[in-house]
Amino acid sequence: QTLRLNTIDGGLGSRAYGVYLSSGAAPVMDRNIIKAQGGGWHYGVYVDSQGTAATLRNNLIQGGTGPSSYGIYVFNGDPKIYNNTIDGGDGANYTSAIYLGNNNAEIVNNILFNSGTSGVRFCIQELSYNILANLPRPQLLANLLCLEAKSLCL
Repeated sequence: QTLRLNTIDGGLGSRAYGVYLSSGAAPVMDRNIIKAQGGGWHYGVYVDSQGTAATLRNNLIQGGTGPSSYGIYVFNGDPKIYNNTIDGGDGANYTSAIYLGNNNAEIVNNILFNSGTSGVRFCIQELSYNILANLPRPQLLANLLCLEAKSLCL
């Protein structure tokens, strides 16, 4: 299945998702505008389950505003993330363009940044348990990480 040329708005609420992928979903998402909005915890794209192997390419993805904001949050799964512009958003306390939990993601040729100016900010945040437990690690190739004041990268 392919989702192409859409504008997806995650709306408002205590948790808002532009796109939520689980249960082995493997769509190709190409040339979309995907946004979470404001309120609480916000995710442009949330990848939830092992075996979820979505391909995200050529998209504009934004995390939104609120206490915590994420452009792409990979809790578990193996997405392919190519040629996207990813804005973690403007979380008052915490923002990450890409968060990586237990995964084997391929992240290639993306532009990553956070549009806000407050709180702790990451371009890419990887769950430290992956490193300690020798779990699969993401492949990071040719990404442009745009940093601003208070950013922490990798």
